[in-house]
Amino acid sequence: MKEICFSVALIIATALNAECHAQQTSAANVPKQFSSKADLKKAGTSAEKIAAIDSLLQSFVDQKKVANVTAFVAKGGDVVYKKAFGWKDVEKGIPATPEDYYILFSQTKAVTTVAFMTLVEKGLVKIDDPVSKYFPEISDQVVTAVHNDGTYESRPVATPMTFIHLMSHSSGLNAGLVGRIRRAETQKADSIRRANGDTSTRRGMGQRTGGAGNARYLKDDMHALAKYPLGFDPGSEWNYHISTNMLAYMVERISGKSLRQYVKETILQPLGMNNTDWYFEPAALSRFVKAYNYADGKLEAAPNNFSEGTISKDQTYAEGAIGLNGPIEDYAKFCQMLLNRGTFNGRRILKPGLLI
Repeated sequence: MKEICFSVALIIATALNAECHAQQTSAANVPKQFSSKADLKKAGTSAEKIAAIDSLLQSFVDQKKVANVTAFVAKGGDVVYKKAFGWKDVEKGIPATPEDYYILFSQTKAVTTVAFMTLVEKGLVKIDDPVSKYFPEISDQVVTAVHNDGTYESRPVATPMTFIHLMSHSSGLNAGLVGRIRRAETQKADSIRRANGDTSTRRGMGQRTGGAGNARYLKDDMHALAKYPLGFDPGSEWNYHISTNMLAYMVERISGKSLRQYVKETILQPLGMNNTDWYFEPAALSRFVKAYNYADGKLEAAPNNFSEGTISKDQTYAEGAIGLNGPIEDYAKFCQMLLNRGTFNGRRILKPGLLI
């Protein structure tokens, strides 16, 4: 079976031992910037251990499990490891480097959640507020049965959806039987479209859940989603992914700014994550590693839809569950901010009490 294998990035901005956490929670020892002048012995490692990591990561490339891999390790702000292995472009023989851009996929979720928590810190919302307070159109029904024609039955929710449910992937959005309802409606709409002679492939700009859809704004997708019942009572089950997109839309509604603008102003720019974004100018496409499939023990070139989506002419659509892209050290700055309990680059993003 063919297994999709996009270029792998290991993001390790953590300690090499438990002592590091204690050091980083002390205000006097909180790193404000990354330093490339690490003392390996003081960091608790050695050249031999570094060589062992080199060997392991190179083996993934040699065995053709991945086209490339990059890794970053910092302790107390001292960069202990920052290397890349393999090929940015196999066919052209271009080596990978730590400065290459990667599709961050679900690493975007953590950034979106921090963005929401900055609104909590500002007193604009509480984590246990009902989502309907800010988005009255959100469903208050749970699907109980789906008929063959796509119609369904539902009942009122046992408990209202709150922001805690969105952050913990337990909102019930697009879960369970809801998928059957939406698939039936999509198939019906596609049949009508084809019957009318429309055979075009509809894919909008940017990176999208499922790789499909042509909504111009995230709000379009979230309003469409809110028309459906929930798949389960909020808080009763776990269903990964889509809740963070609704959380992102709530960031937009509460802040009054687009997700992209708010995240850039509140997190990316203050932390110095200058090469991380949802969209780029066309020239930046050359900085992305190419995508490959791993199948039958070998790599083969795959479509680069995700990277190509970042240079769309129309740049209004930005999800909260996926969509950010950039180099490994940029994301390590975000990780270090979390380890520092809210600060990095001389800027405080969140108060310590809002980071668990």
